[in-house]
Amino acid sequence: MKNKALKILISIAIITLVLLSALVLVGCRADRVVQSDSSESTSVDITRDTTEITTETESDAISDVETSSDTTDTTDTDGTTENTETAGTSAPDETTDTDKDSETTKDAETTGDTETTEDTETTEDTSADTQPPADTEAPEPPYVDPTGITLVRKQKTEFTIVIPNNASDLIRTTSRTLKTAFSTHFGVSISVKTASEYKSAHSGSLGGAKIVLGDIGDGKVNTAIEQELRDSEFYIEAKDDSLYIIGGIDDGVYFGVNYLIDTYMKAAPSLWRFDYGLIYRRVLDKPVDSFKISGNEIWKYSIVYYDSVYAKACAESVQKAIITATGYTLPIYKDSTATGEYEILVGKTNRIEAKTLRGAYDRPNVYYDVEVVGEKLVIMGEGYRTLAKVESVFKSYIGTLGSSADLTGELRSGNIIAEVDAVDCMTGALTVDPNADLRVLHWNMAAPLSWDQSSEAWGSKWPFTADETGRRQRGEQQADMILIYNPDVITTNEVYVGHANGHQFAALVKELSEYFVLVDSKYDSRDTNMPGGVPTQDGNNASYGNPESILIRKSKLKVVDSGWRYLSDGTQYHGIHWAILETLSSGKKFIVSVGHYGDARTKTTYAVEHLAAIAFAQKCSGSSTPLPTILTGDMYTWVNHSGGRYGAGYKYLDSNGYDDSQVSATVNCNDVNGTLHGSFHDPMNDTNKSRASEDFVWYNNKLKSLKFGVITVPESTNTSDHWPVFADLKFT
Repeated sequence: MKNKALKILISIAIITLVLLSALVLVGCRADRVVQSDSSESTSVDITRDTTEITTETESDAISDVETSSDTTDTTDTDGTTENTETAGTSAPDETTDTDKDSETTKDAETTGDTETTEDTETTEDTSADTQPPADTEAPEPPYVDPTGITLVRKQKTEFTIVIPNNASDLIRTTSRTLKTAFSTHFGVSISVKTASEYKSAHSGSLGGAKIVLGDIGDGKVNTAIEQELRDSEFYIEAKDDSLYIIGGIDDGVYFGVNYLIDTYMKAAPSLWRFDYGLIYRRVLDKPVDSFKISGNEIWKYSIVYYDSVYAKACAESVQKAIITATGYTLPIYKDSTATGEYEILVGKTNRIEAKTLRGAYDRPNVYYDVEVVGEKLVIMGEGYRTLAKVESVFKSYIGTLGSSADLTGELRSGNIIAEVDAVDCMTGALTVDPNADLRVLHWNMAAPLSWDQSSEAWGSKWPFTADETGRRQRGEQQADMILIYNPDVITTNEVYVGHANGHQFAALVKELSEYFVLVDSKYDSRDTNMPGGVPTQDGNNASYGNPESILIRKSKLKVVDSGWRYLSDGTQYHGIHWAILETLSSGKKFIVSVGHYGDARTKTTYAVEHLAAIAFAQKCSGSSTPLPTILTGDMYTWVNHSGGRYGAGYKYLDSNGYDDSQVSATVNCNDVNGTLHGSFHDPMNDTNKSRASEDFVWYNNKLKSLKFGVITVPESTNTSDHWPVFADLKFT
């Protein structure tokens, strides 16, 4: 028994030693495999197999003292497979620590995680193809469009603006313009680099996504097209991975970039894409050999106009004439833009070259001039009529030139006074009586607003729209006509900022403001007897709110005092604006007042109130001697009324020492067989010229009427249902 027991113990000891040896060998083998130069996928597989070996248990292996072996295939670094035998018995607890260098846990087996061992993390020879963790998002591959290029995608751009190394200031400025456009229209930042800078940043290559401005030497320029380009011509082409903008010279690139911005960027979607090939080529309709202004090629020029409706129209006509003659389309700007070196100036712009040509005649708006001053071509017309004339003159002149011309010096000039049609002795009316001290012009300038809308019969007669442009045209024509007739004092009815949205009056004042000042007509609280109660319009700066206005010539008169009052009916159209004026040459003071009456045919009410306002003005003057007084306005009374020749209001003024300048004038420009001429006309029947005499210039106290006229020229007939009236007056 003892021997048998001893043999059993020895057998158990031997088996135990064999098992321990096998386990040590397996651990060493696993350690060697993990540290070998193999791919990560192989190491992970081996580690997983080793885990299975070291954690596998069979509880009844010892009790039966039987051995069973499992064979596990492990792959070595050389791709061979060897069998590793493992005992089917339970391993001691220490066995799990045998492979301390291999981080193999039961969790790894159950979860399937493929964590690398501690040694694997520190191994020097780590594969370069190591994949990122499963939860890391892979980078988005570059967007590839096989049929074109996309400059902006998902509010990003892969492109760079590339310019030649020796780029001119114009090209550099143009590149900044394009860069700004990317930011403005897409909210995208794009860099600008010279060809060398771009090449350095791209491993010595000029390939890659770029917008090329000019020839950068990458061999991609379409030489067949480039050789045909004239100076301001260009082409735009999508080629390979880039967009090319190539000009005949740098100016062509400038025009090309602006074409790209205006035509595509300002209306581009978020995905801005071009098909490969030629996108656009600018070809001039009628290119010329050489057309210059003072030695400068005409394509360098821009057209700059004074900000008025008619100056803009003239500028556009000049542009078309140049296109026809040369093929070049020149840009057009207002004179509020910065001054450029090469400009064609249209109208009375603020440029010094234009100012040197002004003042050729005693009165403005009667002459035209086309002349080269320095580097600039000046096309001078000061108002509606002269601009229309100079437009025609320039078109005719440039049309006679050949394909090679150089404009210098004076080209064309003239005086349109000689061309004004004589209507009702209006040729004589153009000239102020040489003995007169003042020419006073009065005009009720606007029909009721409803007639402005072109829906009424009267409105449809007038050649103006009811929008801002049409109303500005009316004001500009009225101002132009006034300036031609050369008054010193202007009084108005029915035109102010509140009327027709103010565009007509604003245009009128703008055109007159160089020569005339608008007299303040604020509500005068000093007149405690003023009827009508609280005014219905803003008393501050009321010249722009009240329909009675006074304008005086700056070079001849100054304002001493002024005021305004409503008439007793409280209607906003019915009021009196008065001013105490003084001549700059002699210091002589006088009163001017303008009123807009209700019905004065049978009533004296308004005439009485008008004289009361003048009496208040006399009081404000501080003079004990009555000042010479001029009283004007639309008084709503006319010839041959049943209540008498002029009506009750007329007779009241006449009986209080006032003279009607039409009746008493030495020369009446409208006198036809002794018949007095009316001032209110029917737009539907222009021939009825004595329908009503509503508008007057009265005077008293040491004044005399030398000449009177009702101005019935087309400019006044077309712009109001009243004709303006004027009187040349002399102090006695």
